[in-house]
Amino acid sequence: MKTLAKIASSGQVDMSCIAERLEADLSSYLRKADHNLRVSALSALATLVETGRLAGDPEVLVKNVSGLISDADVPLASSSIHVLCSLMSMRGKQSVEVVVHHAQPMVLALIRSPLVQGTLAEPLQAFFSSLASLLTVKRCQELLALVEQIGAEPGAKQQVRKTAAKCIASVCQSSKGKGSKSADYAARSVEAASSGAVSYTHLRA
Repeated sequence: MKTLAKIASSGQVDMSCIAERLEADLSSYLRKADHNLRVSALSALATLVETGRLAGDPEVLVKNVSGLISDADVPLASSSIHVLCSLMSMRGKQSVEVVVHHAQPMVLALIRSPLVQGTLAEPLQAFFSSLASLLTVKRCQELLALVEQIGAEPGAKQQVRKTAAKCIASVCQSSKGKGSKSADYAARSVEAASSGAVSYTHLRA
């Protein structure tokens, strides 16, 4: 896998004849119990995505990469989110539906984790920024509502509220409706979370 990744990153060899089979095999390795195998497979897939060598429908890749997004393995979750961000950057709107269907629920669940601090906060923000940049204004509003619900849950920890606020800010910055209103909305979200507000509803005003 490391050798194939190096070949792909060199850009000097046409791998189109094995691309689809390679992606399918690497994606299947993400479901294996062997941690080192999953790490190597994810790294190789990241190279294929970043070099634009990913062939065909990315749904299988997104589905299996999304399965690695949990607080059980923070470094692997961070790398998985990075792969998804790269995919959205390379494939644009072609990747939106599969990312929303498979990855978004996993990422939203991750916001609730008390382990989401320095290591994962930044990848989470990058994910929401990448996704929001591809969504319509209406769907950005729906995404905001989902994140708001997490931050406003009764008994939500301070860290969870802060993470939710940061993700809200990322959506606002990248959404189609960005501007002074969005910037103000994001600023008030962060302030509300920091002060321990129990509801974000008033921030829609």
